[in-house]
Amino acid sequence: MSVLSGALLDPDDFTRTIRAAGVWTTYTPEWSSSGTQPALVNGTLTGRYLVLHHQLVRAQIRLTMGSSTTYGTNVYFFTLPFPASADSILYNAGGSSWGLDAAVKETGGVTKLESNGLAFRCSAAPVASGVADNWGQTVPFTWGSGDVLTAWVDFEPA
Repeated sequence: MSVLSGALLDPDDFTRTIRAAGVWTTYTPEWSSSGTQPALVNGTLTGRYLVLHHQLVRAQIRLTMGSSTTYGTNVYFFTLPFPASADSILYNAGGSSWGLDAAVKETGGVTKLESNGLAFRCSAAPVASGVADNWGQTVPFTWGSGDVLTAWVDFEPA
């Protein structure tokens, strides 16, 4: 048993309630960049989303680079399952991102909705200059076969 806001909760009941609140639904995200477009070729890109509390959506993507994947240039973008609300954009709705450099190193970051409400980008934590580097073909490292990028973003649908 645990206590939350003064009420006794059975952990099993809490878990069942959370699971009943939403079901993961798959979607097909698109991967693009602000320069030369990347090409998945034999890599994989999957997405899923969950509707929380009737008004909040969590979207997740997982990109695994293949041996023939090309990485494009500049900043990477990933589409949402459906458009985000103006308020989500105004309040900079976001989430977190994670990059795995073929089991050599891991890098964390943040996600941010784009002003069109249709996509999001990943950024590394701000560097000493206070500027965050947007993820692309060489940020947070040079992407290669077997590397993985996962990210999630929370937003209100339009």
